[in-house]
Amino acid sequence: MKLLKEICQDPQVKCDKYGIRKTARAILLNDKNEILLLHARNGNWYELIGGGIDDGETLEQALHRECLEEAGAKIKVLGEVGVTLEFRNTQQRLKINHCYVAKILGELGATNMTDEEIRDDFVLEFHSLDKAIELLKSAKPFGEQELLGKFMIASELAFLEEYKKRAK
Repeated sequence: MKLLKEICQDPQVKCDKYGIRKTARAILLNDKNEILLLHARNGNWYELIGGGIDDGETLEQALHRECLEEAGAKIKVLGEVGVTLEFRNTQQRLKINHCYVAKILGELGATNMTDEEIRDDFVLEFHSLDKAIELLKSAKPFGEQELLGKFMIASELAFLEEYKKRAK
């Protein structure tokens, strides 16, 4: 999923009016083909492993780093799932999420959660594909992270449903 070009509709308008955040996400599988989810218990939502791409990183480098940080997982990338675009109008932000399927190599190690992830009381949970989809559909984000949770759920559901379609 190489980004070839970013195109602004109107060349007279600065294209950086909306901040752009690019992320790499993983449908991360264990040996039982269960999916590893992050459960934000203080906001009542679930998300896939992944996060922002740092300057100078490729998508796959960011994915490997994020899997180590959030799950303590070394991974093997198996393939691409797709891209979602989140237009966050109230934040004037465009979030571009790239999702892969990856296999966990060995055991999970220590995590290195951010202050936000600790505040939201993130815990790691393995679930079947169908259960992961059910949990995302039934989650009801609340509190100051409600909008974030709703965006995360919509994006992650799109990835899981696409993965399920291909797995048939």
